[in-house]
Amino acid sequence: MIIMKNNTLKTAFVTAPYRSFDRFRKGGKHITNGIRILGGELLERGLSDVKIFDGAFYKSFEELVKAVIDYSPDVLAVPGYTDSMPETEQIFDNIEAKIKITGGPYSSARAQELLQRCDVVFIGEAETSLKKIYEILNDKGADISKVPLFDIPGIAFSYNEEVVFTEPAPLVEDLDSISLQGWHLVKDYIGEIKIANYRHLHQEFANIMSSRGCNKSCIFCSSNFMHGKGYRFRSPENVEEEIEIIEYIRKEKGLPPLKSIKFDDDDIFARDLKDLEKLFGILAKRGLTYTGFASIKAASEDVIKLASETGMKSVFFGIETHEDRRKYIGKGKLTDDEIIETLEECRKNGIFTSAGYIIGFPTETREDIEKTIDSMVYLPVDYPSLNILTIHPGTYLWRYQEQHADEHPELRNNPFTYVDRKRFPGEPDGLPSPHPKITKKELANLKSIAYQRAYTDENRIFRLMKSVKTPFDATRAYEAIYDFRMRE
Repeated sequence: MIIMKNNTLKTAFVTAPYRSFDRFRKGGKHITNGIRILGGELLERGLSDVKIFDGAFYKSFEELVKAVIDYSPDVLAVPGYTDSMPETEQIFDNIEAKIKITGGPYSSARAQELLQRCDVVFIGEAETSLKKIYEILNDKGADISKVPLFDIPGIAFSYNEEVVFTEPAPLVEDLDSISLQGWHLVKDYIGEIKIANYRHLHQEFANIMSSRGCNKSCIFCSSNFMHGKGYRFRSPENVEEEIEIIEYIRKEKGLPPLKSIKFDDDDIFARDLKDLEKLFGILAKRGLTYTGFASIKAASEDVIKLASETGMKSVFFGIETHEDRRKYIGKGKLTDDEIIETLEECRKNGIFTSAGYIIGFPTETREDIEKTIDSMVYLPVDYPSLNILTIHPGTYLWRYQEQHADEHPELRNNPFTYVDRKRFPGEPDGLPSPHPKITKKELANLKSIAYQRAYTDENRIFRLMKSVKTPFDATRAYEAIYDFRMRE
């Protein structure tokens, strides 16, 4: 039961729409997990009246801002991500609220920058710190100056023109304790979600976080910074409870039953086999197909077979670069032979594969980039994708670029200050070229060549068509190829 206090605050959780979802990106439209979870935490404990404004589901930025203004929140909460930081700043600048807060990977790593617009920045996982602040705020009339911020772990704030960082907040060790009530806050979006064609899932789907953390240390990723190193898992029973809530809301909204799940985990295969059997068995019992991100190392023959038998339709692997450089970016020793063996095992078991590659690492050569593109073509991935490196705050590469700024022509006399699309047009949007000697225009041209080669490769098309067994998958495969070809 949710018991709201008479003096409960009004909180607007707002995500800015990603500019990267442009006309060339045929990806999905998913509900943002972070604000859904945090909103549910406050709602379930009666700490705030909450409304979620997920920017992905608005027709324009202006429509989003107007909707938030009409709600007239006491607290404006906007997570910060690199790709949408300019929009995040505009939201803070255009919407009035008694208190403004932020969190997320970019904000956590760039607290001093965000405190120019916010009262409090939450560093890393925010569940514990957020609840502590709200417990006090409700008794202080939404006056942040009356909250003893020095006593709140895991935050940053300004004090006497200095930025104060409190002691780190503890990680949420029991993920089953996290509220599921946030689904009631996003029920109006459920009918508008969209899954990318290459996932081979039905549009009646939901994205779920069933674990946090990762045991890798990839130099381009902020997972360790946000969640620590290592995995924490929700119990299969808790995941099933979440599915039941989603089913209830879909029925309440007059929507078809749930058919598919997209897992937003760093590695869906990271659990031990017995726990996977329980989790995947729940999905099979409900007749749900599913997809997720996974590591090659965790994708054993037994795990792939289990996944296939319980409804996995596709899986996404992070290959990132060519064989000789994988250990340098934190992937460990991962050979092409291991990758091929895993991909063929997935194909044998009817699971479609996709994989991500990255070019633009600051220490790679042009020859390295050519080798990465070659591996994108010849490794038997059904749907390879390639991106120009985005160097995110909080990562090893961010620190590396700061330390080697004099090697970058764009930064030598004018260091990076904030995401600026006028100064740094092109991909990565609003940031300098990740490579000191290769321009963004050159990287974009190499990316286009990579897609042309990968999606005109006769071997890839033949393998993919041979894997198709049903009309549904035939349609998805055709549409997915078209989507990727559009990126040329």
